[in-house]
Amino acid sequence: MAVWSRLLLLGMGGLLLAGCDGEWPWQERQSADAGPPVAAAVSAAHEEILALAGADSTRTAAIHAEFAAWKATRSTYCTSRYGSGAANDAALGECYTSLDANKLQSLLRDKFLLLLDVPRQTVPRPETRLATVFRAEGAFNRAGAGLSHDRTLLANGGVDGSVEVYDLVTKRQLFSAKPFDAYSTLLQFSANDRLLAVGSPQHKDLVFFDARSGAHYLTIRKGAGPFHLLNGGRFVLTAERGQLQLINVLTDARHVERLAGSATISRLHVGEQDSLIVVSKHDAEMELWRLDTANPTRPLQFLSAMLPGSDKKTVATGLAIAEDGAFMYATTSDGWLRQWSLPALEQRLLMQLDNASCGQIRQWQDTYLATCFTKKERYNFLYLFRPRDSRAAKLMLPNLSMRAAFPYEDGILLVQDRELSEMPWPELTEELVPQVVYSSQAPLPTPTTGASVPAAAAEAGRLRVEAIGVYEGSYARQRGFQEHLQGTVEIVVGDVREPLALVLSSYEAVQWNIQQQRRGSVKYVLLNSYYPSTVVGADGAEIIRFNTSHPYSIQHQDYHRFKRAVVAQLKQELRQFQGSYQGASFSIGPVGGNLDSRIVRKREADGKPSFSDR
Repeated sequence: MAVWSRLLLLGMGGLLLAGCDGEWPWQERQSADAGPPVAAAVSAAHEEILALAGADSTRTAAIHAEFAAWKATRSTYCTSRYGSGAANDAALGECYTSLDANKLQSLLRDKFLLLLDVPRQTVPRPETRLATVFRAEGAFNRAGAGLSHDRTLLANGGVDGSVEVYDLVTKRQLFSAKPFDAYSTLLQFSANDRLLAVGSPQHKDLVFFDARSGAHYLTIRKGAGPFHLLNGGRFVLTAERGQLQLINVLTDARHVERLAGSATISRLHVGEQDSLIVVSKHDAEMELWRLDTANPTRPLQFLSAMLPGSDKKTVATGLAIAEDGAFMYATTSDGWLRQWSLPALEQRLLMQLDNASCGQIRQWQDTYLATCFTKKERYNFLYLFRPRDSRAAKLMLPNLSMRAAFPYEDGILLVQDRELSEMPWPELTEELVPQVVYSSQAPLPTPTTGASVPAAAAEAGRLRVEAIGVYEGSYARQRGFQEHLQGTVEIVVGDVREPLALVLSSYEAVQWNIQQQRRGSVKYVLLNSYYPSTVVGADGAEIIRFNTSHPYSIQHQDYHRFKRAVVAQLKQELRQFQGSYQGASFSIGPVGGNLDSRIVRKREADGKPSFSDR
């Protein structure tokens, strides 16, 4: 429903909403010390809504009609309850003020809706470039910073819970607010730069302000952690503890996806036109997810999990995804800049970062900027890299006490303790020499949107879905520590009359050897593994690779997530799940007939799996 028509409908219920234009019945008789009437703020908000409605005569007429209807309802309600004489001024004033305050909140919410649709304005930058943009009167005492998309507004969040917004064109502060009592460190402007979202990792709330006036529009309770605004600000993706939460800003409807394990999410980055999501967790794991931007209410699709280093001590400290979705980048705690190709997930080491502690990676067109700091020498480092032509540069900036750095068309904006300054783009004279770390993970699956669900889903209701999960297969020799060999698992498919969809899941690489008593009974094989696995004996069955968690027990913490992922692929529930930590052999259906006797004897010797879920 259009905003202006919703305004009209809401106005008819005028006992809870308040506001009108023009004079107010009791306003002339207010005492001088009563303070500014709420009615003035309501009138101003009404005029702002009319201005945002533009030259659309139908829309403005509807807004005017709603206010006129409400004005009559408001006056009738208060005068019928308290009377209209001068002796009743105090009671009338309280009645009008209460309704006006509620109406003001309603108008601010409607203005918020209209602002989401306002196109971003182009603000010309001054012709004269200054080395110092402006100098603060005192220390910024900043804990976080955010730059608008048009690079004209800078938001600074403080450890005391305050937030300040500066206009970089006019060199002045626009407003200051204090939404929290500590750490306003998470800041992001909406796509059109009209709104500013501020979060605090301590308070877990998310507060929306007008980016220029500082008007407070709404607060989302328990909605913060690292966050990202989607669909122009209509949705917000937040990360808290071990889960992702997609929130509809207007309705507060929420969809939660639990990540593998329970580790807290430390970093969140969204790229590729808001569809690809990467998170870094305190247990060092990274996870990739995909969002259906055409329909954000659909569940998120898990793509893959990975470790940036060779152990669980190497943590990603900064994340970025290329605009075309072809590559992902991360700075890691072991002092490296790393690159992953998508969807192949081949990892390369791009640049060593002098053992500096690095934060967020920011991008301007095809160039990336990582801001790093070494505590021992008290140096700031700026690392710039341009993968397109394998060029890079390193800048050492001593004793700047730098809080953040933002790249833009003219250069790099540096946020320091007491001033904002800008420096021109340096020449990228160094050469990037990527080193391949590994290319052993399975490629990412394609999005499971309505147009690309595997063909097996078309047979929903007719398929028999059986799943087998192991951590690893059997080996000819014992596997060494951090050695990733390909094991084997034998599967006997007995006298199964229904078309069979076989879901084979493992963490380590496995060669799945399938023997079918009735040729062609296996129609689909869904292959899920962290390290690449293969299938032998599929007899023409369609092999579908997908990525989700890798449980080997129904008691495993990620079993239900695995089960949901299978149902999302096939649109049908599991018939049975079998598994064990080290898989050797499994059977499905009654076994007999002319099967390989060695496999049958091996199956009988191994006995039943450790558990099953029917």
